[in-house]
Amino acid sequence: MKRIVTLCLVAAITSLCNFTAISADKPADKKTDKAGPQEKFRPFNGTIKAVDKAAMTITLEGEKAHVFAIASDTKINKDGKPAAFADLAMGERVGGRAKETGEGKWTAVTINAGKRPAAKPAEKEKK
Repeated sequence: MKRIVTLCLVAAITSLCNFTAISADKPADKKTDKAGPQEKFRPFNGTIKAVDKAAMTITLEGEKAHVFAIASDTKINKDGKPAAFADLAMGERVGGRAKETGEGKWTAVTINAGKRPAAKPAEKEKK
């Protein structure tokens, strides 16, 4: 009986030592992580108030008139098909996802403009 109790005690102490060693390997502060701060993303939707082709930005209507920069890797779709920045127009409904830059500005990651593609009707099961 003493052997079983001693064995369990040794096992518990060993696992506790391993746990302490593992947690010592992890950085205590997330700010010291080499990857840097986490990027912030947010969805957006609205109507285009202005398209600035020189600055590569779109401005959405609203009280705050949100401005989104368009990067070279921004994925743009119009009516469910790939499109270019030049295809976006004032008055068009858009939605998408944007990420915050270091300066507190927002860059569009994806933009979906126009109508969604029509859903294909489900095929009826054959008997």
